[in-house]
Amino acid sequence: NDDKIFSLQSSDMRKGNTYSFENNALNSITSANVLNDQIMLAVGDGGLILKKKNNGDWNFIKASKNERLNDVVYSSQLGKFIIVGSRNGNTLIKISDDDGKNWNDVVLSSIDNDRILNSITSYDSSDSTILIAVGDSSPNNNSIILYSSDGENWSEYNSNTDNNLNDIVFKKINEQIVYVAVGDNDAVNNEDAVILYSTDGQSWTEYSSNIYDNSLNGIGR
Repeated sequence: NDDKIFSLQSSDMRKGNTYSFENNALNSITSANVLNDQIMLAVGDGGLILKKKNNGDWNFIKASKNERLNDVVYSSQLGKFIIVGSRNGNTLIKISDDDGKNWNDVVLSSIDNDRILNSITSYDSSDSTILIAVGDSSPNNNSIILYSSDGENWSEYNSNTDNNLNDIVFKKINEQIVYVAVGDNDAVNNEDAVILYSTDGQSWTEYSSNIYDNSLNGIGR
């Protein structure tokens, strides 16, 4: 957002300070201006959450060996950080409204939680927020797409694919916000790497990627 490039490693982005987390990878990082402070959060395997405020050092917030945290976003409209991932292979969403110091698990009572979430995007308009998280399929369910306007209450919408979804972004095209998700191929069933497209985050259309031999893992921001 501020034309800065950050290297995602288990080390200080400035100089010198290196942290050891027993081979746990850091999977995602986000930067946000929160009450005139620049806050950076990094999340990863083993439930790792690291925080950096302004020009300070990185600080360890928490860890949990049964968790894998795959992505993190900040909603300025809500004033909340949201993390997605998994705990023991089950769906996991964490939320913080105090600059990332304390975290609560979101209860997903009406959603089958047998799927890992891999990515989340947040679009803030002048008066509302749309959060969309995507992830894997399971033997009993299609790939997961979750939608929320507050980070606390989530609804599932049909992806119409069992190819795992690896990333999601929003883009502004001709003054319209669109959402694009990408994911795995399925060579066994002759299915290309999946691309899904939506204008509202709820109804999704699949487009052919013409990529048979490989998966799509990310989309340029």
